Amino acid sequence: MGTIKKIKVCHLASGDLWAGAEVQLTALLTALSKYDELELSAILYNSGLLAERLKAIGIPVRIIEEKDNNPFKLLRKTKRILATQHFHLLHTHRYKENFLGSLAARMIGMKHVVCTVHGMPEPFRGLKNIKSSFYSFLDRQISRFLLEKIIAVSEDIRNTLSKKISEEKLITVHNGIDLNRLQLTRNRLEVRKSLVLSDDLFVIGSVGRMMPVKGYKYLLEAFKIMLEKRSALRLVLVGDGPERGPLEEYAKQLEISKYIIFVGFQPDVAEVINIMDIFVLSSLHEGISISLLESLALGVPVVVTDVGGNPEVVEEGRHGYFVPPRNPQELARTCMELLGDTEKRRIFGEKGKMHIRQNFSKEAMAKKTRRIYIDLLNQ
Repeated sequence: MGTIKKIKVCHLASGDLWAGAEVQLTALLTALSKYDELELSAILYNSGLLAERLKAIGIPVRIIEEKDNNPFKLLRKTKRILATQHFHLLHTHRYKENFLGSLAARMIGMKHVVCTVHGMPEPFRGLKNIKSSFYSFLDRQISRFLLEKIIAVSEDIRNTLSKKISEEKLITVHNGIDLNRLQLTRNRLEVRKSLVLSDDLFVIGSVGRMMPVKGYKYLLEAFKIMLEKRSALRLVLVGDGPERGPLEEYAKQLEISKYIIFVGFQPDVAEVINIMDIFVLSSLHEGISISLLESLALGVPVVVTDVGGNPEVVEEGRHGYFVPPRNPQELARTCMELLGDTEKRRIFGEKGKMHIRQNFSKEAMAKKTRRIYIDLLNQ
């Protein structure tokens, strides 16, 4: 590191949501803040829960409100902050931040820019697909010419990126979670009571932003099949998003609404996950799901689709089961099999808890990320 006593690192993120990427970023900065040689800051394009969480752990946060600034103003103000604060390295998250951050950094001669790819683009149709394709093309050009290092949160994402970006730029750092944030203040019975769930009901649950890529449509169809075999079931869905309304309407069409609880957005989901007998991830694609890591860490057995980074987290027959995506029949069959085996659920839960604590902690994620920073500055 030469004569640098403190490595000044700035993270650039949107901050408009509280989803997997935001949870991961908070966990990463919490763990990185323990390293004395790192001086951390953040620029966010929206105020909100991410800003609040980062400030709470002592990270200086500068907010440029996106609603009050067009892209050119965002670029100019980002450049001004980077220039005046003299950061050694910029770490960006998502397309818009990659584009504006890397441009701003190069305009002031800032050499070291890295980004994290939290997931692959969601497939769209029509005009949305044209826009998504354009943004993906733009992001690839930025990745090729303006970024020094690209961090993929799964080997699956890294392999996909390697088809269009030099492998020398790519490195995998699996998501990690803040295990301290999974402390429970209420027991299982109290939480179930608050959701009007008796303890004799089996609870299937899922957590995530309600978007088409999460495959909730197929989970609802699978749940309908399950109810035909066992009525003492409830489905608890935690999260919000553009698909929530359509999903609630689809549940009515399937005539299963009274068996489903749409909990909505919950900034801290540990207590709700803890009431689940099985956690289900029905996604059509995933990076490394934070809610999956949290569920395993809480000792909840899982049934997940065999896509994306899921096989990098779950070992089949050890922590849970895999099912193919878009297959409600197989999803229903597998869940029913696991519900019928109390001992297997207990064993899966215990092994899953140990697995996450050993391999997917925020400390492990931060250690690898810190190494990237130091290696870049030492080049």
